[in-house]
Amino acid sequence: MYIELEEDQKVSSSHYGDGWWTTIYDEGILLKFPDKHFYTYFMYADNGEGGYDSVCDKTLVGWYQPSDPKDHENWGCFFAYKDYVKDHGAKDISYTETWDATSEDTNVTKIEFL
Repeated sequence: MYIELEEDQKVSSSHYGDGWWTTIYDEGILLKFPDKHFYTYFMYADNGEGGYDSVCDKTLVGWYQPSDPKDHENWGCFFAYKDYVKDHGAKDISYTETWDATSEDTNVTKIEFL
């Protein structure tokens, strides 16, 4: 499934419709659609200096749930990456900075469900 993140914190998907998104510091991202919410942490890598850097064009495995808090049956896991990252290894913990993009539209994100 592809989604598009827009600068005004709107998100659109042909599957879930329109919603909104926000980042949580440099750690993760929250996507809210009318019927489904997604949350995941950005991937990170050891920076070699005793700390870690966020790799913000890839995520770790996150979770999704229905917007109805009483619905406990339609939860699941997913991961996401910018559309150009797949050529660089979406599941690899490595840097794939946005200036290395092969796609002209770097706002398009691919979500894969597990």
